[in-house]
Amino acid sequence: MGDGTAIAAEATSISWGRFLYRWGLVITILSIVIGSLVVGCQWRRFMWDYSQPARIRPDIIRDYMSGREAMAKGYLNVYENQVAVPPDEAHKVDCPPLQLATFAAWAYFNQWRYSADRSWNHLQASTRTSTAPATGPQARANVEKWHEEHEFSAFVMYFNTFLEFMAATAALLLVRHWVWRTGPPESRLLVPGHTWLDRQLAMGWRPIAAFCLLWLNPAMVLGAHGWPSWDVWVVPFYLWTILLCCWKYWFIAGIVMGLGIMFKGQQFAVVWIFLLWPLFAGQPGRMLRFAAGFIGTFGLVVIGWMLTYRPVILPGEPARVFDWPAFAWVGSCMAAVVLANGWRLFTGWFRGPCWTPIMALVAYLILRPALGQWGVSAWPLVMLAVMVVAFAWAGRLRTQGIVLFGTMGVALLLCMVYYHGGSQWWELGFRYSTERHVELVIGPGNNLCALLERRFGWSNPMEAVFSIPAKAIFGWPAEAREVVLRELLLCIYLILTLVSTIAIAIHWRRNDRRFLVAVIVPWLLFYAIPAQIHERYLIFASTAAAIVIGCSVGLSMLNLALVALTFLQTGNAMMLANPTLLAQYQHRLLNPDFAQFCDSLRPDISWGVLTATMVFFVAAFMKTRWRRPIGKLALKPAA
Repeated sequence: MGDGTAIAAEATSISWGRFLYRWGLVITILSIVIGSLVVGCQWRRFMWDYSQPARIRPDIIRDYMSGREAMAKGYLNVYENQVAVPPDEAHKVDCPPLQLATFAAWAYFNQWRYSADRSWNHLQASTRTSTAPATGPQARANVEKWHEEHEFSAFVMYFNTFLEFMAATAALLLVRHWVWRTGPPESRLLVPGHTWLDRQLAMGWRPIAAFCLLWLNPAMVLGAHGWPSWDVWVVPFYLWTILLCCWKYWFIAGIVMGLGIMFKGQQFAVVWIFLLWPLFAGQPGRMLRFAAGFIGTFGLVVIGWMLTYRPVILPGEPARVFDWPAFAWVGSCMAAVVLANGWRLFTGWFRGPCWTPIMALVAYLILRPALGQWGVSAWPLVMLAVMVVAFAWAGRLRTQGIVLFGTMGVALLLCMVYYHGGSQWWELGFRYSTERHVELVIGPGNNLCALLERRFGWSNPMEAVFSIPAKAIFGWPAEAREVVLRELLLCIYLILTLVSTIAIAIHWRRNDRRFLVAVIVPWLLFYAIPAQIHERYLIFASTAAAIVIGCSVGLSMLNLALVALTFLQTGNAMMLANPTLLAQYQHRLLNPDFAQFCDSLRPDISWGVLTATMVFFVAAFMKTRWRRPIGKLALKPAA
């Protein structure tokens, strides 16, 4: 009797102990998260006011006026107008389609929110006689008068804050995923009969630390709310793409990456990683799912330029004409895929994948007479049929939808070749940015190019390094060809990134937390190696590397040094754009002493950047103790 009472009392004590431990953790975690959110929001508002003397005013004015031009002349007409009548460099649009759409939404929001406000009247005065907003010199002068107010840029500042929160959330979920995937961790909460809450609390401190490190990143806050720039838009799309791939939603991951590139074109530098990673891991089907989502999204975003056009671009701003032949082409391609796969699925005939492109070609030949002069050559259909072949063995309705979506994207993009689809959005939104600054290093950056320029005498990325004799490499090139410095550095970057992608696939297959390190290496290489890289591009790696805390505290401490360097480079670039700060002590931080300190670091701190990149690169191939064979995983492996 006494023993039974003692056992019951001990069980009750353990139960109450677990209860207090569990809810104590809940209260602590909620306090940290809510406190960091409040502090982060206040810090962002403080940074706007604190950095006012060093703000990059031309960027704000140019981007806002781009949005007003989209309001005045039509979103689809902006790129075409600027190609037809090129403005000066300071007023030229150099942003991808969804970034331009964001600026247009910014202009629409300001016009709607402040149209009746007295402080806004002087900005709207020039638009009283017209339903379209003015975009001329007077409107630009009015914007320059009012752009210092936070309310003027509130729309994009809140948009930046939202994307930063999404990036921090992705970092939390990504670290949580890998902590559990390589666990489950040992915890007093994981006892028989444990609850969902117990499993979340058993993840430990690392997911919350990743959230706080990213959300409170000072370099990110200065760049997004002090400059302000839009470079932070890269991070959430990249981290969410990785997370969705880890969750095995490869098609949705492709959609997210497609949207991300349409916001910031720099993600083109790493998009091919998501094609090679599953291929190296022995999962080509997932590669094709990602490609279908990416290409379909890419085509869908630019559908307005693919299916409409203006017979004459300026003068008179003629209305856009719907391109019915292009629409018929896209519809016929999609119909061919539907008929080919429908025949196989619902009749049971020709089950071999090799028959699918034959059925697609037959469907195309049936449809072509109806198209008449709208018919096109058959080679694009061969490319479309390759996608059909890749998915032919699946046979599921969901997979056929993925095929159809990818086919639509390819067909839409081919409208630039066969019909009136415009390519100005590509020329200005993506290509122009790579040709705008023909410099070895842009701004006060610290990387390999800074060393080549300051210590080894290289100054032009188009300088010839060596030449390849004619037909020296398996008959290539046809004639002797000079290799310039930019091409050489780009090749080095591509080779090293290819190797790092192998590390990603290895840790993916091994279920090793070093995966979190490997996915950061491409962004470090992107900043450290190629030419024509802005100083603020280090923010891509130093911000996304908050997830490294899930694997290594030491590497996270190293990343804090990169965060500090990003902050210094961004602040120095802001001062260089506002020369009065270099000569006068107008600001407590951004003053001549700060500029002198930053100059004293250049370019030799570049050796530290290259060393940190090498450390991350080598660490990406090392094993950790947080690794578990696939057969022993508590969760189903993503591989």
